[in-house]
Formats: sequence, C-alpha cells, structure tokens
Amino acid sequence: MEQTDIELEVEEARKDAITALRVGVAPPFTGNIAAVALLVRMMLREELPYPEEVGSRIYVLSFEGPVPYVKVGSSADCEKRISDHELAARNHCYSLVDGWISKPLGSAREVITREKRLITDLHITLYGYVCSRPSEYFHRADFCKIVSQVTRSGISGMPLPGPATS
Repeated sequence: MEQTDIELEVEEARKDAITALRVGVAPPFTGNIAAVALLVRMMLREELPYPEEVGSRIYVLSFEGPVPYVKVGSSADCEKRISDHELAARNHCYSLVDGWISKPLGSAREVITREKRLITDLHITLYGYVCSRPSEYFHRADFCKIVSQVTRSGISGMPLPGPATS
C-alpha cells in the first residue's frame, strides 16, 4: 500500500523529532516533537480496535529521548493512562513517538496476568534472561519488534506498525 503525501510528511517529521530528541537538541514539547506526540495520540484514538467494547487492553508505547525506551502496560482507560505516561516522560525530556493498543482482552485481573506473562516472555526474547521482578520498560528496544512479539503471543489489536524509524 502506497503512503500518501501527508503520511510521508508525518513520517519525516517523526524521524526529525527522534533525531532531535536522541541528541538532546530540543525539549520534547516544541515544534515537530510536540506535533508527532499529538499525531500519535490522534492515531491511537482513531485506530482503537473495537472502541465500543469495554475491558482492559494491553498497550505498547515508544518514547524517544536520551535513552529511548518502549513501555508495555495495560489499562481499561488507555487514553488516560497513555496521557499520564506522556506527561511523566515529558518531565524527563522524552516524547511519545509511536504506540499500539490491543482489542479489549477481559477484566483487569485477567489482563494483568496476561501482561505479566507477556513482559516475562519479552525479557527472555530481548535479553535472554528474566530477573526476579521484570520491568515493563524496555530501554533501547525496537518498538516494532516488541509489537510483533505481542501479536505473535495471540494478542490482536491495531494494525502492525511499519519498519522501525531508527
């Protein structure tokens, strides 16, 4: 599928923002960087799978800054939770640059259990080991690779992202 001119401009802005954030040239709330974060939030809202259904979902967020990271989590109110993560990240000179959300997966308890298993599996795949309390933060990890593994584990949601931007 060919990208439109607008999609190409957004992707170019995302690459510029990521470069600026990685080298510490700009704070995460100015220019293209703020625009990319806004576009990501809009995309997550517009492409949310089964928006009319209730239940907790798993989300994967990519943040750029001095040490890029991917956050894996779950919530019944993903929009609020993502907003909370974005605010905290901005306070530490990071910005949201990509995201993915699953379809509703069940009750909070069911999804938290699934999330913990998923995080353990991601640690084994990415790092080759799991510590006693694996973190939901994956520093210097590839967002597309993590989303791909999430979907391979049987969790469906938004369309898979394109190639990594780094």
